[in-house]
Amino acid sequence: MLCCGRCRRQPHSVDARASHNQRPRSNSSVIEIAVKADVRRIVRPRYRRGCDCPSSPPQAIAPPPARLFPGTPHGISVWARILYERFACFRPLRQVAAWMTDQGLAIAPGTMADSMRRFLPLFAPLAVSLVFRLRALLPREVSTKSRNHESPEITLAHLRYLACCFPV
Repeated sequence: MLCCGRCRRQPHSVDARASHNQRPRSNSSVIEIAVKADVRRIVRPRYRRGCDCPSSPPQAIAPPPARLFPGTPHGISVWARILYERFACFRPLRQVAAWMTDQGLAIAPGTMADSMRRFLPLFAPLAVSLVFRLRALLPREVSTKSRNHESPEITLAHLRYLACCFPV
């Protein structure tokens, strides 16, 4: 149980005093895919300190659930499924969006297309290490003629190529 680090008094629950028609502000939702899309509601209890110690915070709230991209309601399984359908199954985003709608989760193809750019920084370390590994496998005279020895810039075309060469 939570308590003050200085005087060891327990905090008072803020949600217990809220009226029944008021929704607590610390609730959050994460959309995950199991068999059908399921909205998982996570209720994070809030506590108000039960003492007058200035060192303890006035309110304590559990941290929000982990998300791949902050500010989006979609969980990691949604993005993993979109990537799998797009790059491993080679389906266009409109077909992936139609499939998601059939599963109970309506996501516009434009939203998915805009989100693909967010994945580039996440896959950059993997793509760079694969490029350096492939360069090491080339004959020495071919790799020394290469002009760019720094880490290459990763684009969506590189991700598509890597998905083709190294299937899941």
